[in-house]
Amino acid sequence: DYFAILATSAGVVPLPPGNHPIPPGPAALFLINVRAFSEFRWGTKSPVTIQDPDLKTPVPVRARGSLVLRVDNPAACFSSLVGSDGRLSKSDANDLVNSRFVAGALADALANLGLSFGRLAKNPAALADPLADALRRSRGTAGLTVLDLKVDGVDTTEEIQRAIAIKEAGPSGEKRREFVCPQCGQDAHFTPGEGLKCPACGHRQGIAQSAEQVREFSFQDYLR
Repeated sequence: DYFAILATSAGVVPLPPGNHPIPPGPAALFLINVRAFSEFRWGTKSPVTIQDPDLKTPVPVRARGSLVLRVDNPAACFSSLVGSDGRLSKSDANDLVNSRFVAGALADALANLGLSFGRLAKNPAALADPLADALRRSRGTAGLTVLDLKVDGVDTTEEIQRAIAIKEAGPSGEKRREFVCPQCGQDAHFTPGEGLKCPACGHRQGIAQSAEQVREFSFQDYLR
């Protein structure tokens, strides 16, 4: 579960298992834990602004969740994250991942997803895969890989939330009923006998058939 790194004045030298000659001059040996870390928490201290396609206005978005990380390139991880400090705890690594990578990756993921905040709030899980992909791209030089990522929730300002509530209520003041695709977060259409179908990603979700029999009653009998 550990990989040896030798730091010398000439640079960082990976040491695979076995016996290796030690170069002359000052050197320090470091052990990099390469097992999967499953308790990383990610989040945005400052909001990421998106252009909301429903509200037609910029909307600040914060998000939070958990992820599973593993070091797949110990030498690159040491050079990128540890540097001259000589020690990097799990808590330190968590803070570095948040400060260096999460905000930029979240901005890329939200831009590529193209969802309004209202739709994203109804289905925050739709952000998980795009964000994990963006993190993998942004952390390619840091020697880390994302094994799993979950989104616990997203939020915005109270002013934006009120604007979304007013828009969803419509002219009558009654909230409109919407069907949201659990796969991608876009609008899904309901067809009787077929269930929900998403025109964006093609996902289908059937409606369970009830075993209860529907009885027909006479309206005239009801009036008596």
